[in-house]
Amino acid sequence: MAILNRLDEEELGEQLQRWLSKTLTGYEGVTVSDVEIPPGNGMSMTTALFTTLTTRGGQAQEEHLVARVAPSAPGLFPDPDLEQEARVLRALEGLLPVPAV
Repeated sequence: MAILNRLDEEELGEQLQRWLSKTLTGYEGVTVSDVEIPPGNGMSMTTALFTTLTTRGGQAQEEHLVARVAPSAPGLFPDPDLEQEARVLRALEGLLPVPAV
């Protein structure tokens, strides 16, 4: 049972771009594109796939990334905890194939 996606891909792209522009230090001109929310999503968070184009040290960098977005309404887990999920993924590095956090 996946959670119901209530996010607009265009709006989410704008929010990610604003957040990354504030969060990434040493990068210039953060652009977010190709935002896609897969129809069969996660059990605790909405998963969004997207591409970023940034400049760092005069070099353009393109990355394909994944964002985990907490639901705006109660979901499967009463208190979703992205920090805890990140700690678990980091702990599993080297033991199992996990995404970079």
